[in-house]
Amino acid sequence: MGPSAEPVPAHVPIVAARSWWLRDRIRLAKSHREKEEEKDEEKTLLPVTLPDADTKAFRLVLDFIYTDQIDPTRNNRVLAASNEVVLTMMQVYTLAVTFKMRPLEHLCLRYIENSINLRNVLVALKNASRLQLLFIKEFCQKFITKEQNYNQVWFFVVNLFPSSSLHPIFSADCHEQRV
Repeated sequence: MGPSAEPVPAHVPIVAARSWWLRDRIRLAKSHREKEEEKDEEKTLLPVTLPDADTKAFRLVLDFIYTDQIDPTRNNRVLAASNEVVLTMMQVYTLAVTFKMRPLEHLCLRYIENSINLRNVLVALKNASRLQLLFIKEFCQKFITKEQNYNQVWFFVVNLFPSSSLHPIFSADCHEQRV
């Protein structure tokens, strides 16, 4: 899983039943394994590689596959709207889109929208831009341009991040929406 190729064990029938995209990957891995079986009879695990997937985000996808629930805070509610958790949920959303798991997509979007606040909106905007999540980027921009939020957020951008890479993302798009 991911660049480190960390293995994440899961039950093939359960995963295959919940995502046709993953089912196709599993079938592909099985066909590769059948070709290799003549060489090595000792293999018991079926490796399915997802090099672009974040391990933590994929573990949350597996949580959803098994339970229809997701808790990115792992019962530590203090973390609920933290930058790390919002980023992880963006990564889970990206995997949900890739794996064609609509219910998980909707759950992630609701979580992200409910977690965006004055403390994390700038980092969320930057991460959404970097991950090319246009819907979430637009949501953050709309949050920023709300009358009651605009001055406070702009204060953070100008005073707390004077040489920040947020300036081009924030100023161009948000000023257009505000006019």
